[in-house]
Amino acid sequence: MQIARALGVGAALAAVTALGDRSASTQSANELLTGCQVVVSSARASGDRITVSKEPTASICWGFMGAMQELSEMSFGGGLRTVTGVCLPSEITRLQLIRVFLSYAQAHPEKHHHPASQLVLEAWTEAFPCKR
Repeated sequence: MQIARALGVGAALAAVTALGDRSASTQSANELLTGCQVVVSSARASGDRITVSKEPTASICWGFMGAMQELSEMSFGGGLRTVTGVCLPSEITRLQLIRVFLSYAQAHPEKHHHPASQLVLEAWTEAFPCKR
């Protein structure tokens, strides 16, 4: 179980790093927005299961947000601080996190050219600040 979690975290870090490196072919927040809008418009709930469009942009959003969510749930210092500085509620869903991102991005169109990971963390930090 710990090995699987470590591999998942490694994949999350790789995705965030790759998308945050502006020198490579990176994804801007504007590019992520398109896929996330498709996710929200296509999401269908059935019990605890959510299905979304299989469109590539939607898949990129869904996977990217899952990696960001997992990264944001990691902590250090005996659990006193999160890696990202975001304190997500334990009951939050990925779809809700995508909606938070979309709402923040809509309110800040001047930031759409920023790296996707940066805008996601800004949105989540504003919505879910850590209490000190």
